[in-house]
Amino acid sequence: MRWTSLRADVETDGRHAEVAFGKNWQEDALRRDFTMNALYLDEGGRLYDPTGKGIADAKERRVRFIGQASQRIAEDYLRILRFFRFFAQYGRAFDQQDYFACVAAQKQLSTLSAERVGAEMVKLVTGRFAYGALEAMHKGGMLTSILGSVPHISRFARLQRLAKRLYMSPDINLLFAALAVDVREDAARLARVLRLPNRSRDHMMRMAQNVRTIRDVSEDLLQKLAYEHSKETACDLVLLAVVRRQLAPDLTDLSMQMRNLELWQMPVFPLNGRDLLDRGMKPGPNVGCRLAQLERAWVNSGFELSKRELLSKAYLRR
Repeated sequence: MRWTSLRADVETDGRHAEVAFGKNWQEDALRRDFTMNALYLDEGGRLYDPTGKGIADAKERRVRFIGQASQRIAEDYLRILRFFRFFAQYGRAFDQQDYFACVAAQKQLSTLSAERVGAEMVKLVTGRFAYGALEAMHKGGMLTSILGSVPHISRFARLQRLAKRLYMSPDINLLFAALAVDVREDAARLARVLRLPNRSRDHMMRMAQNVRTIRDVSEDLLQKLAYEHSKETACDLVLLAVVRRQLAPDLTDLSMQMRNLELWQMPVFPLNGRDLLDRGMKPGPNVGCRLAQLERAWVNSGFELSKRELLSKAYLRR
């Protein structure tokens, strides 16, 4: 619940509206989008339902426009996405005629800013019933243009089912990667189209670049991935590989491995450039190259090689 003032629209162009403040519940309700969003509680605790459908629709989790859907949509074309976003969050039903009105008006989404579209899509894909909403959007022919690529609806559904079985909540980067990212270019395009943060773009690009190499899963692999990227990226990579059907691990084992990764203390590479110089290596770019080779050997050993053992592998005095 939130406090609000009563208002009525004076003029709208489908993106912005001029409003006048008033005292009429009915007028305020008529400028809102869905019946469940036109419920009011006054200071005395009395509940008002000016449309006569808000309470029933809220109980049934039915998304329904107030009045004529086409008119509500014309007042603000973002309501097309809000229609599906509310369905993704509440998930039981939507009005079929309202759905067709959204489909008919979908070209008007191009008049909206990428920031507004992206903000709605972020909320939508994190909804509990996001798969149903995305499927409806795809059947209506609008999802490909919104995402800038062909969506993987079934892959997204597998991720939702997997997350439920593992008692976890996928982050927005993994959700979008499952839905619309195959290669690095997909991640860059999706981030641009939806105005996602650079950190989201980079995270999805890392997943796209590395996921194809994952053909099995173990604690050793998770630790190596975590050291190279981060714990978050390591888990996301494995989950993405599962929903892409590259591997089919025992989910009980996978859940335990991920919990162990959370508790794992990231080791610190025991060498630095000074160690190599002190052992007689000449300064220059070869120091960095040799250090990187030794670090890979250390990682591949399961982080077990000691500083002495690493230096013995350096062959610095040849």
